[in-house]
Amino acid sequence: MDVLQLGRAKLAMIITVIVAVIVIAIAFPFHQEIEAFFRQTLPAWLQANLWVQWVFSGIGVAILGGLYKLWGSSRSTPHAAPAINITNATSRSGGLRAQDGTGKGVNVQEVEVERDIDVTVTPPGNTPPKT
Repeated sequence: MDVLQLGRAKLAMIITVIVAVIVIAIAFPFHQEIEAFFRQTLPAWLQANLWVQWVFSGIGVAILGGLYKLWGSSRSTPHAAPAINITNATSRSGGLRAQDGTGKGVNVQEVEVERDIDVTVTPPGNTPPKT
């Protein structure tokens, strides 16, 4: 059975278009009332509330944008530690092989080997390994 598989971006786009069409279809019969609101009521409300003018002025947008950036950077997670850490490893005949299947990475330090060093990081999923 063929199943249509959509990515998250395509699915979000389809849902957005469907919602937009529904909103337009519902608002169309009331277009005269909506137009009157934007021509009369909204400008009067904006003039009565000076804080709204400040928020949408250049200074308000810059300050709010800076606060948003600070808030977003404080919420960001630090980089995760590598999945495999090897330090001061010595091998004379077998070499060194480190494989990571989580995609977090491998950290190898101060290693003495006689054969090749084989370090493989494989991100989760079906992507080929990076060596």
